[in-house]
Amino acid sequence: MPDSSTPPPTGRQLYLPELPRLIPVAYHANAVQLETASNNWVRRFLGDCFAGEEELLRFLRQRNGLYGPLTVPNAEPEKALCVSDWYQLVNAVETIGAGSLLGGVVAGVKDGDSAGQPESSYLNAARDLFGRLVVGLSQAQRERLDQGLAALHAEVVSAVPALPPTDAPDLDTCLDRRAARMRYRVLGLLTEYAAAVDMSPFVGTPEFRELQAHACRQMIIVSDLLSYRTAQRKTTPMNSVRLLNERDGLPLQDAVDRLCELVEQYERAYIGARSRILATPLGNHPETRVYLVGLDQLVAGSQEFAYITPRHFGDGAVWDGTRSGWYSVDEPVTRLHRTDDHS
Repeated sequence: MPDSSTPPPTGRQLYLPELPRLIPVAYHANAVQLETASNNWVRRFLGDCFAGEEELLRFLRQRNGLYGPLTVPNAEPEKALCVSDWYQLVNAVETIGAGSLLGGVVAGVKDGDSAGQPESSYLNAARDLFGRLVVGLSQAQRERLDQGLAALHAEVVSAVPALPPTDAPDLDTCLDRRAARMRYRVLGLLTEYAAAVDMSPFVGTPEFRELQAHACRQMIIVSDLLSYRTAQRKTTPMNSVRLLNERDGLPLQDAVDRLCELVEQYERAYIGARSRILATPLGNHPETRVYLVGLDQLVAGSQEFAYITPRHFGDGAVWDGTRSGWYSVDEPVTRLHRTDDHS
């Protein structure tokens, strides 16, 4: 472990302890090809939505096309590509402010039309993606997809309002609200889709709800830790680091350290909940075991992606595999510095 006592010499610095890696991460065998294909899909369908070529290239440099190869590494390439394209689409919505069009997407998936929405590149991209995706879903899964998209629509067009730190909810309440509002229902469904299983009869049971709750909290906090640099410049939503620092008054480094402890806590709780499911008769069902492997890969792959994407460390940042160290809070582009390279 590097010595965390001596930060690099310039600017405001934070030390990120190494996060646990209790669940193995895997890369799809066709990761490079899939990322390239997904980027080409963005250029084809969404290129006109960006203000210009440089804005499009900046978006593509976020490497969102790698999300599928990391979170569904065992999937057939066509399904892994759908997961990447979905992740690209959702992030493009946020980047280009097309949230108002999501209502048409929800209706289009359910009813096969665009619900009176005007034609747009964004809507055409959604039609292409969901036309490919729904082929691999059961009727019950399609209904769950409708519900997840409706929740995502509400999230995008009705963002959590900015609150003064003194009025913000406590961390537990914030995590519960965000897990309910965010895209985790769709992520879990895409895990089933990629693994060719249908967990619709079981995902609402207490055992699976507990499992999903621990997974959601782990993924939210990991994302918040690595995205603090960008979150501090926004008024909403309030990220977990800011919540502990600004609402609860913890020194910034103490807030980071506490959240790193919680990541391990929730990861271990997730593993415990998974083991309890496997010890029940349901755990002997082959689809359950396949799904649980997929959920492991979602949790581990999401954490790996949070390090890789330049979205968190600045446009142009390239991850060198370092998982802990000091980094600049304020510089446009930064990286994790171990104590032996603080020159």
